[in-house]
Amino acid sequence: MNPSVDGWRLQHLSTLKLYPEWKPYASFYTEYNEGSLNLDAKLSSHAIHVPIADPNEVSQIFDLLSYNKAAAVLRMLSDYVGEDAFLHGVSLYLKNLYGNSVAGDLWV
Repeated sequence: MNPSVDGWRLQHLSTLKLYPEWKPYASFYTEYNEGSLNLDAKLSSHAIHVPIADPNEVSQIFDLLSYNKAAAVLRMLSDYVGEDAFLHGVSLYLKNLYGNSVAGDLWV
C-alpha cells in the first residue's frame, strides 16, 4: 500500500469526524474525482479491479490512477447507499476477506 495515498483518505475521514464544520470533503471532488478522470482519459488507463496472472504484475496496478479512482468510486458508493450501510457492507466483506471471498462479494 502507498502510505501517502492512504493518508489522504484517512485524513478526510478523521477530519470529518473531529471537525465536521471544516467540511473536509468539499475539496474531495477536485482532489480525487477530477484527478482520476484526467488519468482515466489516458490510453494507459486501467480498471480498478484487474486480474493478475503473474505476481510480478501486482506492482504495475498500484498507481495513482488506482488509488484516486478507487477513492472516488468508494466515496460515491458511500454517498449513494449512506455511510452506515456502506460501512456495514464493508465490515461484512472484510470479515470474510480471509475466507472464501472474492472481489465480486463486495458488490453483493
